[in-house]
Amino acid sequence: MKKADIDSILKENQFLKKRNQERENLLRKRTTFPVPDTREELSRAKIFLRSAIDSLPGMFCIVDQRGRYPIWNRNYEKVTGYSNKEISSMTVMDRTPVRNQKAVSEKMRYAFEQETVFEQYGLVCKDGAVKDYLFKIARMESQVRLCLIVNGVEISEQKQARNNLRRSNNWCRPGDLSAIKIT
Repeated sequence: MKKADIDSILKENQFLKKRNQERENLLRKRTTFPVPDTREELSRAKIFLRSAIDSLPGMFCIVDQRGRYPIWNRNYEKVTGYSNKEISSMTVMDRTPVRNQKAVSEKMRYAFEQETVFEQYGLVCKDGAVKDYLFKIARMESQVRLCLIVNGVEISEQKQARNNLRRSNNWCRPGDLSAIKIT
């Protein structure tokens, strides 16, 4: 290689480094979350985000367009009984009761195309139990990919209490005094 070619490559390399630095500085001005400068800072940022995600109440996960889970919180593991490795190889439909799969698929498609949805569905756990959950499913579009942010709160106890109340209301309806004996 000729010296002129090497000099040209070095100048281009310096130009690209300067341009990248200018773009990074511009990005830092535009964002409130600091852009990590080093691997150590990147590692601290990942730990911070992991802590924030794990501290969220209820179940939290991000679902990609293939229905896979790139991110979830520890509550998701506790609720379902599955390990990190098992969850990383599953899809939403693996966690959805068969009776709800068509509706879940339609709501996910709607959320990807339109907006946020709130839905009640069962969540299949490792032991086979199905827990009732209220899910908020919101679209998140980033430069990397389109995903859904899913927050879930267990409502099994509330549903059981509502069913018990319905049964008790059916047992003794207002105005039906024939069951009451006054002495």
